[in-house]
Amino acid sequence: IMGVEPPELLWSSPIAVSDRAVAYLKKIGGLPESGADRLAFFQQYLEDEDDTLARDAYDEFAVAPYQDVQALENRMDPTKLIEWIETAGVPSNRRRLYATMLGVCGTPADANKIERILLGEDLGDDAADLRSGLDALIACYVVLRGPTGLDLIDKLFLDRKGRDVPFTETYAAVMALRFLGEESDVVPRERVLESLRLLLNEPKLADLVIADLARWGDWSVIDKLVAIYSDAT
Repeated sequence: IMGVEPPELLWSSPIAVSDRAVAYLKKIGGLPESGADRLAFFQQYLEDEDDTLARDAYDEFAVAPYQDVQALENRMDPTKLIEWIETAGVPSNRRRLYATMLGVCGTPADANKIERILLGEDLGDDAADLRSGLDALIACYVVLRGPTGLDLIDKLFLDRKGRDVPFTETYAAVMALRFLGEESDVVPRERVLESLRLLLNEPKLADLVIADLARWGDWSVIDKLVAIYSDAT
C-alpha cells in the first residue's frame, strides 16, 4: 500500500504481495548499497515469472553505474542474455539492458547473432520487435566485434547517400556512438568521431553530431561546418 502527497496522504488500494516477494524484500536489507555483489542478487530476478520482482530487478540495473555492470562480467550468463534478446515480446527497455550486459560478457559468436538482428535477416514478423532497443544492440555489437564493427554500422545507418535510412535508426546509431565514446575504451575515440563525421555529409542531420564533435574537441571539421552554415537554405 502506498501513500503520496503528504501531509494529507492519499492512499492507494492495497495490492497483495506474494510469499516470494516477501522473501525477496527481506533479503534486500542485507545487500551492499551498490556494486557488483548487489547486482548479482537482482540478476537472478530478471525476467522472473513474478513481474513485480522482474520490474524491481530491472530498476536496480537501470540506475547502476556502467562500471558496476562491468564488474559483474564473470557472473553473467551470455547464453541466457542472447535468449532474452531474441525473444519477441521482451520490452525494449529490458532488451537494451540485456544488450548492454551482453556487451560486457559476450563473445564474437554472440556478435554474429546481434549482427543478424541489425541486418534484419530472417526475423520474420518479429523484426520490428527484435530490433527495438537498437541503440544498445549497436553498441553491444561494436563492443564485441571491436573497431571493425563500426564499418557495418557506418554502412547500415550513417552513410545515407542515395539510401532511405529511417531517421530513428540513424539516431539510434548516434546514441550508440555516444555511449562508445564516453563509456567504452574498446574503440578509439578517433574511430568513433570518424563515424559521426559521416552525418556532416547530410547537412539537415548535422545538428545530431555537432555538439558531440565539439565536446570531444574535434576541430578538424570547422571549415566544413562553416561551409554548411554559409550554404544553408
